Amino acid sequence: MTDPRIAATALAAEEGNGSARPRPVDLELLDVSKSFGRVQAVTGGSLVVHRGETLALLGPSGCGKTTLLNIIAGFEYPDTGEVRLRGRPITTVAPNHRDIGLVLQHYALFPHLTVRRNIDYGLRARRLPAATIAERVGEVVGLLKLDGLDDRYPAQLSGGQRQRVAVARALAIRPVVLLLDEALSALDKNLREQMQVELSLLLRRLEITTVLVTHDQREAFAMGDRIAVMEAGRIVQTGTPAEVYARPRTRFVLEFLGSTNCLAAEARATADGWLEVWTGQGLRLRQRAGSVAAGRARLYVRAEDVRLSPAPTPVHDASPGRVGLVTFLGAVRRYVVLLGGEQVIAEVPVHAGGDEVSVDDLVYLDFDPERSYLVAGE
Repeated sequence: MTDPRIAATALAAEEGNGSARPRPVDLELLDVSKSFGRVQAVTGGSLVVHRGETLALLGPSGCGKTTLLNIIAGFEYPDTGEVRLRGRPITTVAPNHRDIGLVLQHYALFPHLTVRRNIDYGLRARRLPAATIAERVGEVVGLLKLDGLDDRYPAQLSGGQRQRVAVARALAIRPVVLLLDEALSALDKNLREQMQVELSLLLRRLEITTVLVTHDQREAFAMGDRIAVMEAGRIVQTGTPAEVYARPRTRFVLEFLGSTNCLAAEARATADGWLEVWTGQGLRLRQRAGSVAAGRARLYVRAEDVRLSPAPTPVHDASPGRVGLVTFLGAVRRYVVLLGGEQVIAEVPVHAGGDEVSVDDLVYLDFDPERSYLVAGE
C-alpha cells in the first residue's frame, strides 16, 4: 500500500504551478479519516494547500466537508491520518496552538463586546503586549474598512459589517491558515457577491492561505484557486474551477456542477473507432470511443450548451420538442423543452440573438457533441 506521505508529496508536485520553484506547502492532510459511531464522515482525505492559495471544499450538505474543516482546526481529532502545518505535525495539537484562524457561518461574535474587543480577543488570550495588540487591531480595522465602528456592538452592525469583524478577528492573530466555514452564507445575494470579491482581493493581497467550506458552486468558483469536490466523505476530484467543470472525473461531479441534462442512451461501436449514440428522445450523435464501451449509457449535456432551432439539426432531426416553460433569469432565459417524455433544459444568453422562442413552440435541440459526456450504465 502506498505511504500517504509519499502520495501527498507527489500530489504537491503535481498540483504546483508548473514553475521551476513551486509555492511552498502550508497545509497537508494525509489519509485522514473520521467516523462518528457507524457513520463514516470522512474517508481517506488527502489534501495539499499551497502558500497564499484559496482552496474551496465543495459538496452537498452531509458530505463531510465541515468535519474535515474541524479536523484542520483541531475541534475534531481524526481516527487515522495526519495533519501538518508547514511540515509540522499538528494532528493532536490544541486548537489555540495551531496558528489557524476561523470564521464561522454566523460569525460567533461576542454580543457583549465592542468591535475592538471582539477583534483583540485572540490577541489578549495570547497575552501579547498592549502596544502590539493596538497595532494589530488598527491594522485589520483599516484592512477591513471598519474605521469608526470600534466602539459599536455586534447588534449595531449590518450583516456585512459583522462579517468583516469576524474576518478581522481571525486575521489579527496572523494565522498561517484561515478557515472559512460557510462564512458568507448568512448574507443576502448582492452583499454576498460583493463580499466574495472584497474578501478574495484581500486574501490575495495578504497572501493568506485559505480553506473555504461551501455548498455553493458559484461561491467556490468565485473564490477558489482550486476546488476539492467531496461526496459521501471522500474527496473525489481536485483541480482549478475550469478543470473540474470541464473535465469531471465522476458521474457525481458531472451531475453536481452546473445544470445538467441526463438522458438514457444506447452506444454502438463503429468500424472507424467511434461510438454512435442514440437517445430515446430522437437525438443522435457520434462520440469518440474512450473509457465507455458500447451498450446502455447515460448522455449528459449541460443546459448552457443546448441551443434551440426551428429546423432539424445534426444531432436532432427526428420529431421536434415542445417548449413547455420559458423563464427569464436576467442574463439568460431558461427553456424547458418537452421531448419524448423527458424534460430538457436549455439556458440561452438573453443577448445571444436569434428568433424569440415562446411556450408551445416546436423546436429542435442542437449542441456540440464534444461538449457532451457519455457515462456507461443505466
